[in-house]
Amino acid sequence: MADPRKIWHGAAALVMQEHKLLMVKAKESGKWSIPSGGIEKGESPEQACVREVWEETGCTVKVHGSIHTKKIVIKGYDVTTSYFHCKLVEG
Repeated sequence: MADPRKIWHGAAALVMQEHKLLMVKAKESGKWSIPSGGIEKGESPEQACVREVWEETGCTVKVHGSIHTKKIVIKGYDVTTSYFHCKLVEG
């Protein structure tokens, strides 16, 4: 019998201000992306989104709505990522 796939849940933030999108640059690859990361135990997707933005940028945001939830299989993982529209509060 095949091993069941592992599960990973994450959250990502789309933060727009004055027609600019908040992005982060990965140290290792140099690639740009929106702030995102895994949801920790006891955390809602919205809370994870706010925390990830803070950890990756130092900016404080408020979630203003859900945009999309993407479900995909990546390297044996069932990956679910929740995308949120956020507004910049400070930073």
